[in-house]
Amino acid sequence: MQFENFKFRTTTDYPEDMGLAIPSNMSVDDIPDKLIELYTRFFTLGYIHQFGTACVFQSSLLRRIMRLHGIPAVTQQVILYWKNDAKGYNLLVGGVRNDKEMTQTDIDLHMVVKSGDWLLDFACSPIHNIYGYTAPQGIIMPWTEKMQKNYVDLGIGGKASYVLNPLPHPNLKNWRITQRQDIIDSTNRYFERYQA
Repeated sequence: MQFENFKFRTTTDYPEDMGLAIPSNMSVDDIPDKLIELYTRFFTLGYIHQFGTACVFQSSLLRRIMRLHGIPAVTQQVILYWKNDAKGYNLLVGGVRNDKEMTQTDIDLHMVVKSGDWLLDFACSPIHNIYGYTAPQGIIMPWTEKMQKNYVDLGIGGKASYVLNPLPHPNLKNWRITQRQDIIDSTNRYFERYQA
C-alpha cells in the first residue's frame, strides 16, 4: 500500500485563520510542511471541530495517521497551562482539579502527540470554546525543556506551557479500548480522501 508523500504545501501565511497557534518567534515556514499539512487536513475534514474536545481520541487518531504516513509519533499525557495576559485569561487543562462543575464521569486529562522535537496539540477546542475566536483550536510548537518551565508566546493565541504528567489517568486504557473502532473509522475516512 503506497501512501501520499506530503509534497503539497499548504499556502497559508496566517495559521490563526484556521485556529492554529504557533510560537510568535517562528513562521509557518519554520515548521515542517507535513505537520502544517496534517493540521490543515484535520481542519478540512472537520476533525478539529468534531474531536477538538476529546484529546485522548484526537491524539490517538493523529498518532495512528502519522505512523501510517511513516512519521514517528507517540502520545504523551501532559498538563497544559494556557493564558492570555492581555485579556486576563488563564486555564489549566489536565491537572488535578476539585471543580464542582466536574461530575463523576468527567475527567481532567490532556493528551498531545510528540513527533521528534515537535508537540502537536489538535484538541484545544476547550480553550477556544471558553475564550473565543483568537484562542487556539490547535497548537504546534517545538518540544523543549523551555516549554516545561516557561510559557511559550503564541502571539494572538496567548501563551502555553506543557508539562509531562507522570501519573497516567486510571481510565486511559479503557477509553482507548472503547474508542478503537471510532479511531479506525476516522482513519479510514482520512485515507479515503488523502491516500494517493
